[in-house]
Amino acid sequence: MLSNASALIKRLTTPLWRAALVGILLGALAGGLAFQTERQTEVTALIRLYQPLDPDQIITNSAPSAETQQSYVSGEIAYLNSQGFAYAVAKQLGGPPPGGITAVQDTQSAVVNMSAIEPDFAAAQRVIDAGIDVYRNHLQEQSRDRSQAAMRAIDEVIDQLQAAPGATPDQSQNDWSQVDGNSAAETSSTESDIAARVQQLQAQRAVIDVQTRRGAPFQVVQPATATDDDGMPSWWLGAMGGGLLGGLVAIAGATAWRRREGVMTTTTAVEAHIERVLLPAVRVDRLDKSSHSYTQLARSLYAQLPSPRSGCIVLMGASAQSGTADVAALIAAAVEEHEPVRVVHLADGSAAMYSLQSPLGLGAEAATIIDGGSVDSSPTLLEAARMADQIIVVAMLGHDVLESVKVAAHLAGRSGVPVSAICTTGRPTPTTAAIEVSGRRRHTIVTPSSGTLQQS
Repeated sequence: MLSNASALIKRLTTPLWRAALVGILLGALAGGLAFQTERQTEVTALIRLYQPLDPDQIITNSAPSAETQQSYVSGEIAYLNSQGFAYAVAKQLGGPPPGGITAVQDTQSAVVNMSAIEPDFAAAQRVIDAGIDVYRNHLQEQSRDRSQAAMRAIDEVIDQLQAAPGATPDQSQNDWSQVDGNSAAETSSTESDIAARVQQLQAQRAVIDVQTRRGAPFQVVQPATATDDDGMPSWWLGAMGGGLLGGLVAIAGATAWRRREGVMTTTTAVEAHIERVLLPAVRVDRLDKSSHSYTQLARSLYAQLPSPRSGCIVLMGASAQSGTADVAALIAAAVEEHEPVRVVHLADGSAAMYSLQSPLGLGAEAATIIDGGSVDSSPTLLEAARMADQIIVVAMLGHDVLESVKVAAHLAGRSGVPVSAICTTGRPTPTTAAIEVSGRRRHTIVTPSSGTLQQS
């Protein structure tokens, strides 16, 4: 069970892009689910604010400045984004406070962008309409309170002026006759000043009253309208972030697992135990025997072998998945350009060793390439190694562990013949026990179960 799990992990982490792909897919799935939210609709309304005339400005006959206008807009936006406004809208709607109503000033203008986010357009539109009604009532109430306070103050001043001495209209004629001419003129001037002041205050009061009746100082420029959602959905952002994180975690985990298990990833690890490592590494799942590159690779590997490059060459794998069959085919392709060659795959010990004792009519000068497999997969590998003129240790990068390479290198070194190494990558080709003859029109197959030779 543990060996099967280990083999599965090796397949997933060889090469690393497989582990990264699995991590990306799992991370994207988890991130997308984590950020999955219900579809929301955003509705926006534009309102233009007008700073109302303050009663003090009416009384002093002064106009608002640009600075006070901007300060007024900022204050109103603060109110529109407050909890009090949200609760007032909720009361208007008769439900819980809306969670997505906001107000933003459009640059430095008096136009305010009021928006609401709800599950559907109708719900968001109701929130915006309720917000506009609440804000209108709020402005009207503020204006009414300020104006009524100002008008009450004006009425008190008017009453005081009319009650002042010299302004009482029911004074007797006899009282006026007792003052001299200068006093009469002064009294007449005081009465006209008071009357003019009263008229002025009454005019200001009328203006304030008119201002109160004008309604809320704002205008709906754009009613509630659905906003086009051109942004990326939240689940997609979650999937991207989760995929990136999952890929990084998978690569880090696979690298840590390889280091812990001693999985080889470079030829340097092999060079520490076998002096002669033939280059380049062979990508066994990309080999095409009919291509020119295949022939070039075979010649390159063959040329790096120590002399003599004939006789019996045994390939010993660090594991059953090292790819010895593919490397044996490469070496044989180069050898057959110089002499007859036969390739023996030791998938079954007895039949293979029986066939090795037969030259198959090729003569003593024929070269023999033995795909020995690995120690754990081929019981007769050690017997074949004793017949070898040289041994090639094959190790799969990203799959074979360093301990297996040490064992193969140790067994090969005990034979007393030249030892080389070839590194492979990819997925090897499965093989069965057989003898392949090159250089002649003959192909002989060994049947392991019977131990007999079948010639064709």
